[in-house]
Amino acid sequence: MRLQANNILLFIEPEKKDEKPVDDELTKKIQYAFDNFVEDNLVVGYLDKKSKKNEAFIHKGQHTWGLHHCKCGKDTSDNGDYGISIDGKIYYTNSLCVHYVKYHRSEVPQRDLELIDRIQMK
Repeated sequence: MRLQANNILLFIEPEKKDEKPVDDELTKKIQYAFDNFVEDNLVVGYLDKKSKKNEAFIHKGQHTWGLHHCKCGKDTSDNGDYGISIDGKIYYTNSLCVHYVKYHRSEVPQRDLELIDRIQMK
């Protein structure tokens, strides 16, 4: 399942782990963006029904009640979400974003890969 909204990145639930981890330019870009997050202490909610922009509602200054464990057993999330900047827009993701790109690349949606490719490392 994937939360699909214009302001969300890598909210996926992979079913399987790829045979080999992918450590390429896209992995480096998402790692850079996550290392340089612009917002934390927030929780991504469901789609904002009042908005016609197809964006998820963001609860700032909050944490979740638990942790998310990837099905592959390799990694566990933090109890909050993060905002990363791509082309001056904030996209909301979780602490498993790098893990998904590296270990579950075959299940990352094309739209997310295209967004990640636009990350400018300084």
